[in-house]
Amino acid sequence: MKFCFISEEECELQTEGMENTTCVQGSMEYETDVTNISQNNYLKHEVVNNIITTSYACITYTENGTRKDACVKGADSTPETYASNQAIFRSIELYFNTLDYSESDTGKDYCSFDDYISNCSYDSLGLGATSDGHVSSVYGSSYCDVTFDGLSFCREE
Repeated sequence: MKFCFISEEECELQTEGMENTTCVQGSMEYETDVTNISQNNYLKHEVVNNIITTSYACITYTENGTRKDACVKGADSTPETYASNQAIFRSIELYFNTLDYSESDTGKDYCSFDDYISNCSYDSLGLGATSDGHVSSVYGSSYCDVTFDGLSFCREE
């Protein structure tokens, strides 16, 4: 797993005790056109003066033949941001509730909402958020995370 920080010392402090990590000083490659992202989950960042100011965990899915993306904002524990993230889940709830891969599957209740955690997930695709600012996206064995304190990363399990 690669971590990118302004200083190597900051990276080593944040990754202490983690196995198979690489600290990269400066910037890593990134894509600005979401249609060029082939992964079904990814991180999205807002950048001002070369500094990441906001991070999101995102999923991509196909509905009625059209690619759609859903992103939830991380590292922000305000009630307004959590309500906004819940609105994202409500906007994709219909898609998740139409998924039905087996005869015994009812295709319902793949999204849940409460005061602390909200998410939508089915099979290998999922998106989640907590009221303390932690957000995540998953597809298969790939997992992307933005922690409540702003650390963001993707990894394969």
